[in-house]
Amino acid sequence: MKWIFSIGLVLLLVILVFSLPFLIDLNKYQEQYRPVIEQALNRKVTLQDIRLTIWPHIGARVTGFTVQDDPGFRVGPFAALASLDVGVKLLPLLSGKVEVGEITLREPVITVLKNKQGVMNLSTLGGRGKQALDKPEPAEKPSDDGPLKALALFSVDRVGITGGRLTYRDESAPTPAEYKVEHLEFLLTSVHLGATPSLHLAATVQPYNLPVTLDGTAGPLVESLDFKNIDLALAVGKIALALKGTAVAGHAHGTLTSPAIHSKDLPLALPLTKPVMITDVFVDIDADYPPKPDVPPLRMATINALRATIGMGNSSISLTGTLKGGRLSVAATSKSVNATDLPVAVPLKKPIEIKDLDVKVELTQQQAQVSQLAFQLFGGQVNGRAGLALGTPRRLLTHNWP
Repeated sequence: MKWIFSIGLVLLLVILVFSLPFLIDLNKYQEQYRPVIEQALNRKVTLQDIRLTIWPHIGARVTGFTVQDDPGFRVGPFAALASLDVGVKLLPLLSGKVEVGEITLREPVITVLKNKQGVMNLSTLGGRGKQALDKPEPAEKPSDDGPLKALALFSVDRVGITGGRLTYRDESAPTPAEYKVEHLEFLLTSVHLGATPSLHLAATVQPYNLPVTLDGTAGPLVESLDFKNIDLALAVGKIALALKGTAVAGHAHGTLTSPAIHSKDLPLALPLTKPVMITDVFVDIDADYPPKPDVPPLRMATINALRATIGMGNSSISLTGTLKGGRLSVAATSKSVNATDLPVAVPLKKPIEIKDLDVKVELTQQQAQVSQLAFQLFGGQVNGRAGLALGTPRRLLTHNWP
């Protein structure tokens, strides 16, 4: 009879555990916590339901979560999601500790709007009030503790997003434009101090119907925004890019490589009459972060090495270059370039062939110049150089014919 009693007791406990979501009503805490959330976001918030969950994880599920937009921009939701699931670990819970094991956001929808005055609806998010509509406040000074300091108190094994959608609408342009990131899938694992998280992201960018994926690792996580190892693989349509490097103490170093980039696979239409293939792309770059204000574009980064080969029909051009101290230097060489292979219209009655092309170009904030131009044409040698400084052209051209 004891075994019958034991089985009955176990069944009773199982029934009791699985009945907890129906016996415990978490919605009664809405009136206590919703005003706190609304004050923190400076937005009206609605929640349809909050329930305790037992399966597949012990935790809580929030459904029908909606954050309304600032009425100064539009009437409608700024962000919404079908459900938010938070799962906690069982063993720590039995010892009185709450450790989050998994967070899942299902079908989140976010709408970012820039109005006709050039102000974004994000500017009033977070309790800054309507002052941002007239004059956006300056960004707050970063905390000395570092942006990842919170990981010392909060960590999670898995953060996931399924079925997300992000809409960005720019009404400040003469012709309003709208872009969407649809079918967003996001997975981040091992978000703990000392661990190296793994990242997976997949989405489709509209109106280009362009699939984008990002996979890789970055870490290990520390209490500052430092990553000693970054290894990411990015795919934009049929274009594959690989990024490897480091980001430590406000300085980033990395290499960007791609086996091939075809002009027809680019999401933007280029004024080309024929396709172009760029192969063996290699860029070695250094940069400080976050970017300092009022820094000229040519001084925002240092390109230690740049290499690529441009293929045009049966012709190809090898490129090398650097960007150091605000000076961009690019060299192009080719054994042969036929006019019929050029991707732009050339007003020639008959095709011509340029041999032994050697060009060196330098660009700074003050001037652009061709420091070397050499090639063979019609059996003769052509040499020259040209420059443009502060809008004033200056050029020197020499040629040698056999």
